[in-house]
Amino acid sequence: MKIALILSALAAGVYGGADFKSIDCPGKGSSCSHRNNREVDEAVSLFFQVELASGESEGGFSCGDGKMVYCSRKWSASDSGSAGDCYFVLPAGGSFDCTVEGTMNFIGAHAAAMVGSSVSRTVTEVPCTGASCSFTNSKKADMWVAQSFEAAGSGTNSMSCSYNNVEVCAYTVGSSVGGYSCNYFLPAGATVRCKVDQGSF
Repeated sequence: MKIALILSALAAGVYGGADFKSIDCPGKGSSCSHRNNREVDEAVSLFFQVELASGESEGGFSCGDGKMVYCSRKWSASDSGSAGDCYFVLPAGGSFDCTVEGTMNFIGAHAAAMVGSSVSRTVTEVPCTGASCSFTNSKKADMWVAQSFEAAGSGTNSMSCSYNNVEVCAYTVGSSVGGYSCNYFLPAGATVRCKVDQGSF
């Protein structure tokens, strides 16, 4: 998987009040898609649960725009019944589509308007894929990082990313089937370091 970053200029206050709206994400086994038609960025939240049917050995989903992954998860049959959530910033005019494998349910999906447009839709791929890696944001602006990880072999697969001794992304799964994504801002001048113990970005 790849790490993608979007240059951003952060505003002092990001939420424009409790302007929440539901996103059209049907229930079981269905996909989900949304376009931000506002002139400001949106804070998006997705709440989901995997409910694999008889005969399904694994399941998961991935939500993105073709250039970067905003949210993704992957589960084995033993994880059936597990629930989770994710949060990300969707730029003004941006959109995402989710593809689903196996039986899962989007329990809730909402978007809240932010006070302005602070995140660019320009995506830069960073040469920080595969195993352990590090990357320094040499720009004068903060960066929005979208990162995804997949298990690669039997036993424990794990990863952890941090900057300034602050962990911003971590995941551990005890099998060869598992996947996870996370999002965070990387301050200008900061270096994020990712350690992988089996598995890959």
